[in-house]
Amino acid sequence: MSEQQTTTPLHAFPLCYDAFGKELVAKVNERFSRTAAEIIPHVDSPQTQIHILRRLAMVTVLSQDPTLQSHHAWPITPAQFETLFHQAYFQHETPQEEHLALLRYDRNFTSDGLYLGSNPYEGAQFSASLRNNLRELGLSQDALEQRLLVIHAGLEKDTNSHVYGVVPVVLPGVTQVIPLACLQETARKFFRGQERTVGYFTSASDHGLPTLQELIKDARGAWPLRSLDIPHKQKNLGLRVLKSNRFSGGIIAWDDSLVQYPHYDLPVTFLKRP
Repeated sequence: MSEQQTTTPLHAFPLCYDAFGKELVAKVNERFSRTAAEIIPHVDSPQTQIHILRRLAMVTVLSQDPTLQSHHAWPITPAQFETLFHQAYFQHETPQEEHLALLRYDRNFTSDGLYLGSNPYEGAQFSASLRNNLRELGLSQDALEQRLLVIHAGLEKDTNSHVYGVVPVVLPGVTQVIPLACLQETARKFFRGQERTVGYFTSASDHGLPTLQELIKDARGAWPLRSLDIPHKQKNLGLRVLKSNRFSGGIIAWDDSLVQYPHYDLPVTFLKRP
């Protein structure tokens, strides 16, 4: 689906335990059993704890299963979240966050080859997959040194990943990798907290993130006022998660956890394709 924003109402729905949801969860668990991507349904709903690894597992299974593809439903992208937010789809939601994509900030190594930053092993494996798929993604070698938004990455089992049992990879024809200006700048002109930098915006037209022109210093009178939280460090950030708050529309681009604590519910929104 195009990443261009649209005013046409989108047919979105939360993943529920209907025929489609049951089949998708069963196939994810069959493929990614005994890893962090395995989904444990909560009572009659699979929505609990759909963190980024489980979301990427769904994308992986959907991309390779014709039966599931016949439902024409995929997890939303950051740009589709932006459209749904402005169409008030989430207006009755509690302040839940939804994992939407990966952020590959950098790929720095020590002299003995150790990957630096958050999620070092997973980041190194994704960077290797990215390097092998640059032409398919329409990127140059320069992209390897840039900060990247990664939409609809896939997963592979990896027994060397002792924490998660899986690593993110590029799915040719499915994954999108985009260098974004607001990630390169690190919003250095805006408020700096202890761990992150905060900028403000009302709209986000660059693949679901704000352009530099859309970031504002003076938040007075702006509506809906939304925040962009990103790390204020300049290097060794590694691989992180892009999350959006379904209630406020704020974007969190500094979280370094690929999973979440058991008490923290993370929903997943699907979009019905024509």
